[in-house]
Amino acid sequence: MANQSKVQIKTHIYTASYSYGNYFDPAKDCSRIVDNVPKAKSGIYWIQTEKGPVKAWCDVDTDSGGFLLIGIKDTPETWAIPSNSSLVHPHGLARWSSTFVVIVIVVVCFVVVVVVVVVVVVVVVVVVVVVVVVVVVVVVVVVVVVVVVVVVVIADKMNECFKESCPIGFAYLHNYHIDTSGSYSYSVSSGRSGIQDNQTSFIGCDHGECCACFGPDSQQDYCAPKCQAINGGTVLREKDNITVWFWIRSSLPKRVWKKCMEFKEKNNAGKFEIWRVEDGVKKQGPCSVPGDVTINDGVAVVANNRSMNKLPKVEGLLSYRSDDKKLYLKEKSQWKALATQKGVDVKVLRQELTSQSENNIKDVIRKLESFKQEVKNNLTTVNKDVKVLTHKSCKQICMSRSNKGSGVYQISVGKNEVINVYCRMSALSYCSGGGWTMVMKIDGSSSTFTYSSSHWTSKGTYNENDYGRKGGLDNRQYKGSTYWRTSFKELCVGMRYNGYFKAFSFWYPASSLYDLIADGNYRETRLGPSQWRRLIYRPSLQRNCNKEGFNAHVQNSIFTRVRLGLIANQENDCNTPDSFIGLGASGGWHYCNYSPSANAAGNIAQCSADNGNKNAKAMGYIFVR
Repeated sequence: MANQSKVQIKTHIYTASYSYGNYFDPAKDCSRIVDNVPKAKSGIYWIQTEKGPVKAWCDVDTDSGGFLLIGIKDTPETWAIPSNSSLVHPHGLARWSSTFVVIVIVVVCFVVVVVVVVVVVVVVVVVVVVVVVVVVVVVVVVVVVVVVVVVVVIADKMNECFKESCPIGFAYLHNYHIDTSGSYSYSVSSGRSGIQDNQTSFIGCDHGECCACFGPDSQQDYCAPKCQAINGGTVLREKDNITVWFWIRSSLPKRVWKKCMEFKEKNNAGKFEIWRVEDGVKKQGPCSVPGDVTINDGVAVVANNRSMNKLPKVEGLLSYRSDDKKLYLKEKSQWKALATQKGVDVKVLRQELTSQSENNIKDVIRKLESFKQEVKNNLTTVNKDVKVLTHKSCKQICMSRSNKGSGVYQISVGKNEVINVYCRMSALSYCSGGGWTMVMKIDGSSSTFTYSSSHWTSKGTYNENDYGRKGGLDNRQYKGSTYWRTSFKELCVGMRYNGYFKAFSFWYPASSLYDLIADGNYRETRLGPSQWRRLIYRPSLQRNCNKEGFNAHVQNSIFTRVRLGLIANQENDCNTPDSFIGLGASGGWHYCNYSPSANAAGNIAQCSADNGNKNAKAMGYIFVR
């Protein structure tokens, strides 16, 4: 206001609490109200902004007045308070004002956040219904975190919320909660205060642990990190119903400058001397009245550089120049423009930081999604592995799956070891049901698996690969490790001959096929000739002997013998068998004017066989279940 004559005063009742305020023509700030209306009372006033006049609550009493209320908190938390353009009332809802611009600047070299205004924090603690404790603290420097990039992101987000509405608080980017630490504090013993340093007074949170801390006076530090009280300080938790008010003073009322302020200045000899500013005049020596102001707690508004250079040489003094609209900080020998430090424009810096913050958050989200997918994939793999480790046979796999098809699967063979096997998931001729595990495939026209082959007595494989295993009921010979590693209760024996596939199953529990065959001992089955004859189209056998089972043979190797099957003879004994149906066979040559070639699987018949001479070389298959 130019002069007091233009001031229009109107007192009114504001709320049910009967607080009052004064209206008058829009002032530049609350300090101008004090300068123009010395008898003004604390309350609501019109303040001129770039967007026009707005209402604000001004405190004209505390420390000579001039303070504007910009925020209220009902919790020590700093991050979850919304901001909007509504009037912030001392008895209103918790929120920040987004009308009055407050700039938070990051000083990277000290890893601190400097609030470029003096903030008076009034902490009210309701101990009982009628008892209220009030603590007043002045906040100049706030240490937030020790990680610079996080400080930059949070400080920039705070600035954004001071300018625009943030419905859920400043510590959220794209609705992601990005911070649980932050405080307001000051120290009379150190140039630093915050969540990692001692404080005279403190309000805030350290990694989610929140409190308010203060002492009986402002003579020493009463608070330590992690919400610990020292020197007789008092710590209050969230349950204690803590309320905090935030005030700013953008310029000093004239009557503040009438108070005595002390500062130190180097003389020509390089030594520090105590000086004071009293009634606007610089004088050597300390203030004469103990308890007077000993620090500058505001911003000096000057017209230009010439006026600014006339200000007292108080290190840390803040000055706002009206001509270039910049804020300056007094360092040891010069004024530095905070808005242009290191040649970075605040607006550009804010945009860059916002962009950087959003990119960082997007990158974090992208990495989290990637990690989430990776974990999901790993869990899927683990689940598959767990299922594999719990499946000990093709039958278990068959019973556990709804869409089961024949093919290669993994089964457990103990000690977290698995092997690949071919599983037949449907019936094989007279081998009913599914869940059959392939053990061997034998080509009758090949000598690979004749009776005398070492494959029957060794724990070695043949074509134990995709070529031999995947084909199923094809013509590729195969012997898998299932020969000695798979126990069973049933066997399925099959043959493909002359375009026909025939098979049957029988019950014969064993720890492995190797244990039934490798020692060469004969083990009888009692299926009958008719069952074995099912394997071959138009079979032929001699009528007698009919010795069947595992290792069916006689002492003389020139006669027929089979590893699994039946041998027969025309005499009434089994001393000279000349015919067989089975797998792993040999013998039966040059008798009865018939000379069949070697046959490892199928049917050989001669010497009065019931269907004549025959040498049917089939493709034989052995499955177990």
